[in-house]
Amino acid sequence: AVVSTQSTGDRVRVVSEEMALKHGLKMNFVASSSDKLAMYNVVGIQGSLLSQFVRPIYITRYILPRNGCDKTSVERAIFRRLKDVVYKLPLPYGITEPEVDIHCIRVPHNKGCRVAGWCGTKSPWECVRVHSGIAFTCDPADGKDHKDFEREVEYFEYKLEMAKRAEKTERPSLLSKKCLFARYARLCEAYKMEVPQTYFLAKSLSSGYNGAKMVVKNAFKSAELGTWPVKPANTENFAS
Repeated sequence: AVVSTQSTGDRVRVVSEEMALKHGLKMNFVASSSDKLAMYNVVGIQGSLLSQFVRPIYITRYILPRNGCDKTSVERAIFRRLKDVVYKLPLPYGITEPEVDIHCIRVPHNKGCRVAGWCGTKSPWECVRVHSGIAFTCDPADGKDHKDFEREVEYFEYKLEMAKRAEKTERPSLLSKKCLFARYARLCEAYKMEVPQTYFLAKSLSSGYNGAKMVVKNAFKSAELGTWPVKPANTENFAS
């Protein structure tokens, strides 16, 4: 399935492609969450860049809230519907069958579609607006820990505005393609490997990963499960 979205501030409105063309809206075409999870259960979550250095990394267990979740439906969505249509995968890729546990757990309400994250104890913590990717960072040198920073997420809008005025602390998220490509470049240099000029060229080097991903895309199409969206080439044609 392809979900077309139009972002307006912190709100996302799902509209049809026909409506978008009629009103001249700028669209972002993304695969649905269940389609992405189904893909991850074949190619892994490490992505194309990291697959050049490690074997596939698979999720082995999903823990979901009981409210609104049905185990049989979830299992079908993330791996069972592909079992009979995906074949001839390049090694070491395969269809995994992760455990799906449904529990009575409380899911916190994320007001404003914002998330807080950090990587390691000495790296900056960040708060990211999900639909724009803009990150506000907090330097651990100021003496605060990540719990303090999480509590401050509610004041994100104010802090982001202050950051813009000061022209500092605002940067791409640690999970953005730009930052991941920069880390990939450093890893290539550590292994005395040539660094590709662009993110797109770096992804093209992952022949096994790309081959497995293409098998899944073709399986979706042949089984009439939907056509995998194609991103514009210019979104990945950037340097590290």
